[in-house]
Amino acid sequence: MKGFAKEKLYKFRNEFPELTDAQYETAMLLSIGINKKDIAVFRNVSYVVVRDTLQEIKNRMDFYSVNHIQSVFQCRLVTFGLTQCVLNEINRHNTNS
Repeated sequence: MKGFAKEKLYKFRNEFPELTDAQYETAMLLSIGINKKDIAVFRNVSYVVVRDTLQEIKNRMDFYSVNHIQSVFQCRLVTFGLTQCVLNEINRHNTNS
């Protein structure tokens, strides 16, 4: 995890208002490919806490699997990124007009 800026995780926090900060952080790390063991190390919690947090997310969001969490997070992040690109382009166009 060396070189990973934890504060960068919170750039997209508003895209997931239904989750607690701990749930958001866990799901975000999972969505970028970090395994459960390394999420535990990164968050300074036990593996069991990570496992239970993922179960809480599944229950809260009515998901059937950890892969479902990962997929939804990735889709929302892509949508957020594309929306930001469009908004930046509109602003650039309006500034140049």
